[in-house]
Amino acid sequence: DDIKLVARRFPKDTGLGWDNFHPRLLLEVGGDMLLRLAGLLNKWECSPYCGEMWTIIMVFLPKPDGGQRPIGLMPLLARVWSRIRQKVCAKWERSIDQSAFWGTSSARGCDKAAWLHNVLVAHAKDSFEVAGSFYVDLAKYYEHIGHEELRTAALAWGFDLGLLKALCCTYLAPRRARIGSCLSQITEANGTVVAGCSCATALAKLLLLSALRAAALAAPIARILNVVDDVSAHVVGSTTMVAQQLGAAYREFCTKVEEAHLPLSRHKTKALAASRALRDALLLQPGWDIGKDDFVDVHRDLGGGATSGSYRRVTTTVTRESQGMAQGRKLNRLFRPGLDRARIFRAGPSAKATWGSAIMGVPDGRLRTMRVGAVKAHGRLPRGAALGLASLAQTNGWKRDPLTIVTKTALAAYVEMVWASLLPEAAARSCLSKGLALAQTLHPWRSVKEPISALVLTLARVKWGFVQGGPYMLHDAKGCQYDVRRHSPALFGHMVSLA
Repeated sequence: DDIKLVARRFPKDTGLGWDNFHPRLLLEVGGDMLLRLAGLLNKWECSPYCGEMWTIIMVFLPKPDGGQRPIGLMPLLARVWSRIRQKVCAKWERSIDQSAFWGTSSARGCDKAAWLHNVLVAHAKDSFEVAGSFYVDLAKYYEHIGHEELRTAALAWGFDLGLLKALCCTYLAPRRARIGSCLSQITEANGTVVAGCSCATALAKLLLLSALRAAALAAPIARILNVVDDVSAHVVGSTTMVAQQLGAAYREFCTKVEEAHLPLSRHKTKALAASRALRDALLLQPGWDIGKDDFVDVHRDLGGGATSGSYRRVTTTVTRESQGMAQGRKLNRLFRPGLDRARIFRAGPSAKATWGSAIMGVPDGRLRTMRVGAVKAHGRLPRGAALGLASLAQTNGWKRDPLTIVTKTALAAYVEMVWASLLPEAAARSCLSKGLALAQTLHPWRSVKEPISALVLTLARVKWGFVQGGPYMLHDAKGCQYDVRRHSPALFGHMVSLA
């Protein structure tokens, strides 16, 4: 049953390993054969060995901001086995309960750090305090993970040693690099974790957990976030307190990371300070090696920008929207109108254009441009037709409507922060009151500087809102009320889609 369940979850267009077998082929195999395969995998896990049959093909995918990312294409058996054992990794993550670092739902993108920082900066300005953050990137993280360090971390945090042994054996399998139609000779890796393995993210969390915990203990009021190789810390308070807390968190984190032999990417390590006094205080902290030139007014995350609070930054978001719409126009020239083109438009141009929209929202004009593109991907848009009705008239058009996507993204990010206890209630109330005041102005989007105000304006489009200005109770278009502390981001996403 486990084999069929995980085989069904692989996308139809997933990359294939050297054996060229798609995991969905196992859905056509009889029950007796699957039982024998399950027994074979269980015996292999007890005494793992990886010869040439387990060869991993390394491919290089382009990054959005330039460069290439190595991804491992594993053979059929390795992929199915690691996907099954992902359940064990998920159980371990729940057992240690470190959701403050990693989040609790699917709304855990790299733009979460920018979301939280902008809210805290806005709250600090309202309460006459200062806010500071640092952003650390680990250089080639997966490639520098050592198996001995993983074993030490597994002993410290109760990770299954038998599973870790089998995973490390898989990563030591022979490898070949593929560029275009060219294939390299077999090479052997000493350590590392293969990006593309279903358990890779869990091992990345395992190795960083000691460093994250040390930083959190050294700075109790700091809010620390981790997404794979990106780590950020955020503090609000007086200048002296913020400097001490950020300095202590950075010092302890770097010490633990150095013990694990993980290098930092110095050119990507940045700090944001809401005042010059805070910047000068941080430079005097012991162990603080982020230079004066590395203090920036805006730090770019994948989804958007975190600012020092003096203005809002939407350059990254607008650039992505423009690129997404340009891809959509190219798509319209290559494919005929219809459901297939609409689905491709949703997976490509719409996804790119709406990525990171939770940070500063999408004003009405830009949102209309995206909605028109999504509707036209399915067919001609009649003159004078309402975009909402045109989307509803199409098969599952409401799911592909950028209005639905943007609203779900913004609300899921907010609920995620509440669930992870990362959002201070005072900050939520302060930003919410500003958002409600902005909603009464003539041009509200011109003054949006933080995510919660953007969320208020975004929810108003679908006639949702906050009950009596409180940060935890929401009402939908029919007046039904929901407590964000009791319902998951997935539920709210489903309810917004139905709206």
